[in-house]
Amino acid sequence: MNMEERPESGGAEPQAGAAGNLAPEAFFRKVAIRTWDAFVQDALLHVLAALLVLVGSALTVGILSGPLIVGYIGTIRKRLRGEPAELTNVLDGLKRFLVSFLTALIIAVAVAVGSFLLVVPGVLAALFCMFALHRVAYEDASVAEALADSFGLVKDHFLNALLLYVSLAILSLAGAAIVVGFLLTLPLTFIALTVAYEEFTGARSGG
Repeated sequence: MNMEERPESGGAEPQAGAAGNLAPEAFFRKVAIRTWDAFVQDALLHVLAALLVLVGSALTVGILSGPLIVGYIGTIRKRLRGEPAELTNVLDGLKRFLVSFLTALIIAVAVAVGSFLLVVPGVLAALFCMFALHRVAYEDASVAEALADSFGLVKDHFLNALLLYVSLAILSLAGAAIVVGFLLTLPLTFIALTVAYEEFTGARSGG
């Protein structure tokens, strides 16, 4: 796959990408193509990485959820850039254990409390926080920066972000309804979120 290296953003505020400003149909077409291309190129790696995230999170009662997700996002980023990556790269997220753990914990608590109250606040919390761990993976952001930047990113691209969130939720439900369907839908969800993050911020890896 033809890839060109993306410039590092150095922890700056998220910048709007051209694709992120596209009409929903064009945006989804672009995200879908990049997501599927990334998956089929390294299908085994993505399936095993998603399984590692899932199993590692379950065995540690969610303690390693944030760090493993950050590590998997970093693995996806490497492959989008055309760099070599392997399953052990998922464990790189452990190097940012505290910030990724606290970020994931705050998101989980916010979603749980919001869902318990009126459901809708929980959905909004999940929506506006869905790129927080990407800020940790891409910019080594602090907990506060990751949450604030994710909120700003979703706010600036609200329609496309909302439709993406709904689409991925439907995809996840479809995967859960089929035996081992999550082996396909879980990595596709992680890849799609990472691709969308790059499109929204302009941190393109190529394609």
